[in-house]
Amino acid sequence: MGSLVLGGIWFRLLARIEHDPAELERRSQRGISLTFNAFLRVMTVLGVAQFHYRDMHNLTTAPSADGKGRLIIANHPTLIDVIALISRMPNVQCIVKHELFSNFFISPAVTGANYIRNDEDPEKLTQDCIDAINSGKSIVVFPEGTRTPASNLLKFHRGFAAVACATQCEIVPITITVNHRTLMKGVPWYRVPPERLSMTLTALPIVSTRDLCDTTLPVPTRKRHLSRNAQKILEVSLGYPNA
Repeated sequence: MGSLVLGGIWFRLLARIEHDPAELERRSQRGISLTFNAFLRVMTVLGVAQFHYRDMHNLTTAPSADGKGRLIIANHPTLIDVIALISRMPNVQCIVKHELFSNFFISPAVTGANYIRNDEDPEKLTQDCIDAINSGKSIVVFPEGTRTPASNLLKFHRGFAAVACATQCEIVPITITVNHRTLMKGVPWYRVPPERLSMTLTALPIVSTRDLCDTTLPVPTRKRHLSRNAQKILEVSLGYPNA
């Protein structure tokens, strides 16, 4: 109910009173982060879930030394991963489903935050991400493209690698682990969990794009190597047997 009120009232009001696009984007993103943080607090108080954050000093959305934003990549085990992530990042870009831009309650928030639509032409979507990174904005990306199965990571899509190769930006890997399959792919969201959900988010050390691929290789090869090596980082940290 709270999110409906905020979406229907606060973000619409903000769009009317804030005429500077950059400030509207900043305030909308911060509002979304605060809303998500409040949602997690309610879940914690009600005993539904608990959230643990480790090594968050590695998670920064401020521009790097060269003025560029960062790519924040993570595995995606549950429906609430993006909520748990953005609750800790007051200002960050996100790629969202295009349907949200026509949702009466949610569209003012995602439009004001200037989130990137996922229904665009692939080349335009990639260019939008490149432009955001080059302008100093960080982007949250789930490279698998869908929720992670219980057994292993899905093969990473190379869209994020194309952005990383084009911008030479830094990458912040995040691992997300949960104690049971509630809210995972194939499990109905309404199924009563066997115990309280416990989610742990760990920010791994920041890595340079140059550390993940040989920049002298042809672009297609660079993207393939970067995607594979970035996935390896997450798999090793998650302790997958085939890593």
